[in-house]
Amino acid sequence: MSRSDYDVAILGGGLAGLSLAVRLAEPRFRHLRILIVEPRTQYRRDKTWCYWRLGPHPFEAAVTQRWTRWLVTGPGGRIERSASGMPYECIPADEFYELALARIAGAPNIEMWQGIEAAPIEDCEGVCLGLPGGKRARLAFDSRRPPKLGQHGLAQRFVGREVEVSRPIFDPGCATLMDLEPAREGVHFTYVLPTSRTRALVEDTWFAPPDAMLPCHSDALAEWLHARRAGDCRVLFEEAGCLPMDPHFQPARGRRLVPLGAAAGAHRPATGYAFGTIQTQCDSIRDDVERALAEGRMPPAGRRPAIVRGMDRALLTLLTHRPAMAPRLFPALFAHCPAHRLVRFLADRPNAGDLAAVIFATARGLCQATSEEPATSDVGNPSARLPALFHRLFSRRALLHGSVVEPETAVEQIQQGVHCVSEAQLMRARNNAEKSPYPE
Repeated sequence: MSRSDYDVAILGGGLAGLSLAVRLAEPRFRHLRILIVEPRTQYRRDKTWCYWRLGPHPFEAAVTQRWTRWLVTGPGGRIERSASGMPYECIPADEFYELALARIAGAPNIEMWQGIEAAPIEDCEGVCLGLPGGKRARLAFDSRRPPKLGQHGLAQRFVGREVEVSRPIFDPGCATLMDLEPAREGVHFTYVLPTSRTRALVEDTWFAPPDAMLPCHSDALAEWLHARRAGDCRVLFEEAGCLPMDPHFQPARGRRLVPLGAAAGAHRPATGYAFGTIQTQCDSIRDDVERALAEGRMPPAGRRPAIVRGMDRALLTLLTHRPAMAPRLFPALFAHCPAHRLVRFLADRPNAGDLAAVIFATARGLCQATSEEPATSDVGNPSARLPALFHRLFSRRALLHGSVVEPETAVEQIQQGVHCVSEAQLMRARNNAEKSPYPE
């Protein structure tokens, strides 16, 4: 039998790897030998994580800002919403790293190797980590980005700058999730996280094909600030990123070599949010790790519900083929969906009622995206098929079995007769969705 040098190895010391390590640094795990392997040699502020807080997590002390109001604006309207007890919170990477590394340093059973890359191979007795000395672990969690992630769908590409301006143009109590602008290719918007009247993180963001030639992010940020008469501007920090919006990614999973974080599908394809899902993943692993070591394998991980995966695929297909609809679709979605239900959906914690509400709001949003003022219904008009169409598009049976009506087909049919869509038809579409037996 091969000797294991460690009980648990964590490959990658980013958000997911350190989140798990902090949980395993708890006193009850002091009997476990734990190794963290991280290629970088030093940590710095390289990104910013935001999320709706729906429950506690170990990094609350790293939160630097929270907003109780959030805004979506564009040609489709200006929609400001709030959800009591569900603040939108921000954690800069440097604050997270400092807190996580301090807690890990206090656990004598945890080693951290930096400046080295693991090359793990699972075998019948554990995981060979591909490190000097032939180090092995009984169980390994791999948070490195897999090469297959991002091969399908769109990419969320952004450049953000924390700026200080000379004129008070920001509202520190309200985060702008999307300031949408019409675009020829992809979905273009500005994301604004204000910390004072004169200071904010402003990001120029695109949902676009990975190979799309996009306008200069820096020019777009300068134009956005100039249009709001920001005055003199000083750049305090800059970040950039490209998040895969891949609705078809399937994590590879072994018995003892287990994906974690983005490698386990934590990034929500339709939004890019991952912080909350990663914390949920790590809570589950913490609760199961000792049983997994005793049994020689991790229990099957929970997956995002099939209905949610199907809805993400439908939205991303729509944005791929009809990106010009986004500036009207998103404000309508935020306007017509109850705030608490929309937050739970975006935060990856929806129940059946939340899904029905989002389906209903999406139907109304598509109507508004194709016609500003739907008129009275006409039985002979093709738009009379709208409720059945949306029931087919988002029905539980269709999403679970893959027979989803392509969104571009749905849009074409809606456009044929959208001027005759009535409120009653949209209500019937929502009622059909609510009758589906989604699990709570």
